[in-house]
Amino acid sequence: MPPVLSGGRRVVWCSYSAASCRRFPVVDEAQEDTRFLVQREGRRVIPLHDPAESDQSPLQRILRGSAKSFAGVLVLVLAIVVTGIIVQRYIDVDGLRARVEGLGVLAPLVVVSVVAVRNMLVLPILPMALLIGIGSLVFGKFSGACYIWVGTTLGAILAFMLARYCIGDVASRLSSRVLRSLNEVVSSSGPLSILGLRLAFYTRTPLNYGCGLTSVSLGEYAVATLIGLAPRTFILSYLFERVQDPDLVQALLAYPSLILLHLLLVLKIGGIGLLTLLVWRARKTLIANREKV
Repeated sequence: MPPVLSGGRRVVWCSYSAASCRRFPVVDEAQEDTRFLVQREGRRVIPLHDPAESDQSPLQRILRGSAKSFAGVLVLVLAIVVTGIIVQRYIDVDGLRARVEGLGVLAPLVVVSVVAVRNMLVLPILPMALLIGIGSLVFGKFSGACYIWVGTTLGAILAFMLARYCIGDVASRLSSRVLRSLNEVVSSSGPLSILGLRLAFYTRTPLNYGCGLTSVSLGEYAVATLIGLAPRTFILSYLFERVQDPDLVQALLAYPSLILLHLLLVLKIGGIGLLTLLVWRARKTLIANREKV
């Protein structure tokens, strides 16, 4: 039962979109739930979030995100193993390295361009994991990581600019709950929220375009993306360099690969925790501002 005011009156309960409101019978004001704010003058009950969403504490959200992060690391290990099988059976690494070296100074530019385009498009036939693996094998784990890092950042920035300056008007009409939630976090926390998104979700293509439809500035987005993508890119480059190892699974479970896998898990949980706290702080601020009205 939603918390409403006493006295037998009926009140309006508005959702996030404020497009549709429903009316509920009145109960005692003492039953007011912390999810809702009673405007004392207007005598209205305004929910802080969609009634269909569950009311979870920041700790509960972090724990749920941690479970998903652990599953994500397991999927990553599987992706490395699959990449190793593909590389060992179907790719001539020495021949590929010779061809890339034949490009001379253009080789890094080609790699950066391919990764940037891949980061702007959803191409299941060209997984980012495979590009990271090939980059680390051809250029080495450090140089390869640098090229992948620049490419993913450039692709994320281009997708952001495309969404903001080319398709923003069209996309804004397709307002969704996810987009509204993303804008809620980004608008209140700016680059810190972008950093959390990168640590938690890395370089997902829909995220790149979604951020372009928020209020964050291009400069803040670029800097936060550059910083947020760095840790996982260098860790993945080191891990994917091991794909040529005949006993790949054993190599991933040995030092230092196992430590790096744990570090990936910590980064994801840290990003989810940061986002959760930012959302909690934004909603607390919203409550405080509405109480002053």
